[in-house]
Amino acid sequence: MNRKILTISLAIFISVFGILVISGCGGKTYRGKYITVAVPYDPIDEFQHEGWTILAFQKPGKRTEEGEIYRFWLFRNGKKQRELWLTAKIVNKRMFFLQEQVGDNIISRASFIAPPSYEAVKERLKAFLTSETIK
Repeated sequence: MNRKILTISLAIFISVFGILVISGCGGKTYRGKYITVAVPYDPIDEFQHEGWTILAFQKPGKRTEEGEIYRFWLFRNGKKQRELWLTAKIVNKRMFFLQEQVGDNIISRASFIAPPSYEAVKERLKAFLTSETIK
């Protein structure tokens, strides 16, 4: 009886693990120019600015009216220190916000009225990081 339970439990575990690996939840290692790190899916860009190494991700799948579009991981000395994301929200009209969680608060670092290109978001992020350095 115990052997049957063990066999069934093992089969379920292997099935669930297999599904997670196939769906990308098993993680993968990204080896970039500046950093090597485990990522949920491949980044679209890697760059450095003001002492930060930044990995940029575009959320896979179809874009919805609201929700995350881009995510930025900011590393310093090889460790992830911050995370910002561009999200679409409907506030009277559809707007786009570059946000960061600081403690319990979510702070908007920039906003866009029209859907921004990746390059526009990247430049706004760089401007924000530069302004932090100047302060």
